[in-house]
Amino acid sequence: MSKDKSKLSEERIANIAAKVGAETAISKYEAERLKELKDTRDYRLRNTKMLLSHYREFKAHAESAIYSAEQSEDVIDVLDLMWERNHRREQVVNSIKRSAVNTKIIMTHIESMLEVYKSFAERSRKQSNIRQYQVLCERYIDDVQLTVEEIAEKHNIDPRTVYLDIDAGIDRLSKLIFGVELLSKE
Repeated sequence: MSKDKSKLSEERIANIAAKVGAETAISKYEAERLKELKDTRDYRLRNTKMLLSHYREFKAHAESAIYSAEQSEDVIDVLDLMWERNHRREQVVNSIKRSAVNTKIIMTHIESMLEVYKSFAERSRKQSNIRQYQVLCERYIDDVQLTVEEIAEKHNIDPRTVYLDIDAGIDRLSKLIFGVELLSKE
């Protein structure tokens, strides 16, 4: 084989190897990106379910938190009973204030997104969308929590449908709570 043909073959082999390597790298990058998007979505769904599972507790905390400046002296007196005097009271009080404020902000956001969800469900005029919203509220939001069996009986559906409705509701609410970027990544 001549030197020119040998060099040409080596170039073809190098080009093919480079192309295969680039395609493999792109494919691996895409797979990792899709996994990351799925993990982000799963994480947000878990967070939404956690927020809903503790909704009543967060609401009670936000409504009954004592954190105003006028009440801080009372809080310090209570904290003195709970912790040694050597701890920095201001840091503890500030931490409690931040916690109460953050909880109120989160609750306000969740409640706003629940209203948006309700509005979308009602405007859709689809009975399944309205039921999914209602099931979510009956399970997590309403003052009296209904069991899956009670919800199924109330809506005349199978208990498995209640779980499907909860999953669908959590998925929709997650998109509202965490933003539209979830919509474009599915």
